[in-house]
Amino acid sequence: MPREVIHDVDRPDINGVKPKMQAIADSLRESLPPLPFSSLKCDDNLMSSIHLKASFNDRAEWSHGIFENSLYFMVSIHPQKGKRYYQEGEKISIEINNKSYKIPTKFRKYTGTPEKAIAKIVEWIEKAKSELEQKNQG
Repeated sequence: MPREVIHDVDRPDINGVKPKMQAIADSLRESLPPLPFSSLKCDDNLMSSIHLKASFNDRAEWSHGIFENSLYFMVSIHPQKGKRYYQEGEKISIEINNKSYKIPTKFRKYTGTPEKAIAKIVEWIEKAKSELEQKNQG
């Protein structure tokens, strides 16, 4: 018996409709401080989400050209607990899924308005950047 692929026709990103969190992703992209490498993806595939992959090192500095060998971090943004798709005006949750062990700056999971969440991410990046610079100088 052949397998069938089932598509969820209620998914918001079908037929060229923008993902529900696209405005938040655009705002984050504009707010990010300059980084040597960053990648921002937004989709509504399994649930509304934004994923930021970034590094404090330029690609040429990555050992063997591997992202995880740099001073990297990965941030996940998704609707608050229990929600599958984001609706405008709702709170969002942010967390750092993974980061280089060489980045000493801690980040606590946060749930709040998109504006405050973006501000928390930017604040963490700037703090981590300054701590790394101090560590390299000292």
